[in-house]
Amino acid sequence: MLSEKEYKMNDVRDLVIQTKSENTQCVSASETGKLFVVGDTHGDIDSEKLSDENFPEQSELTKDDVVAQMGDFGWIFHPLGSNDIQNKGLSWLASRNYTLVVVPGNHENYFEIFNLPIIEKWGGKVRVLSLPEGDIFFLERGEIYTINGKTIFVFGGALSVDNAERTLGIDYWKEEIPTWSEFNYGMDSLDKVNWKVDYVFTHTCPMNIIGDVIHKTIYTEGRFKDPVSEYLFEIYKQIEFVEWHFGHFHTDVRLDYSDTDDGIFHCHYNNKPLEL
Repeated sequence: MLSEKEYKMNDVRDLVIQTKSENTQCVSASETGKLFVVGDTHGDIDSEKLSDENFPEQSELTKDDVVAQMGDFGWIFHPLGSNDIQNKGLSWLASRNYTLVVVPGNHENYFEIFNLPIIEKWGGKVRVLSLPEGDIFFLERGEIYTINGKTIFVFGGALSVDNAERTLGIDYWKEEIPTWSEFNYGMDSLDKVNWKVDYVFTHTCPMNIIGDVIHKTIYTEGRFKDPVSEYLFEIYKQIEFVEWHFGHFHTDVRLDYSDTDDGIFHCHYNNKPLEL
């Protein structure tokens, strides 16, 4: 296991290469339901895509069906129980026919999320928010889950490029950037499946495709310098996958590099949940 002293952030390439092994196999499981992915919701700001009107398919779903939200969930931003709008939104989401899972992004209250209890589910550790209406699950960085027959590597978090305009512990949290232990854990998990999965779920994306996702904005430079995107770029160079799904960039884009064996990427934002 590598320590923080051995590597600086610009040495993530070596971190990935030196911890990769090639002696294990990918796991699989039988399919029991459907799987959807959806982009940033930002609390009540961008959650309309989950309404009955915009996502009518949900009327036919059950709790065996899973909707995976790609971060900047925003429905745990205030301390739990302290905000009426947040309370009602969480209750509504927990009451849906499907099961909601979240890949935490950067605009999340990590103090509250990291204080949720941890259980084992879908072959990995998850945090669970239990409400009278149902449960909402938060996927852990570096875990590999098997959800409805699909193997998924998950790695949340991203750099908030507007940190200077925010207050630490109030509207941004330092845990948005993973620890070295979490970076290492992700690679250890991939070792166990020979770096081969069906899907990758993250909040941001590998830094090499950011330019294809967004046009130049005032935040473009900061997004390229995100240590999570840098880490994911090194993961990308090693991992075998079918599709990579993420949010963060407030756009809906599908990038198909399959003709060069580089996979398919989906950035999600305004569109309704996409079934995989």
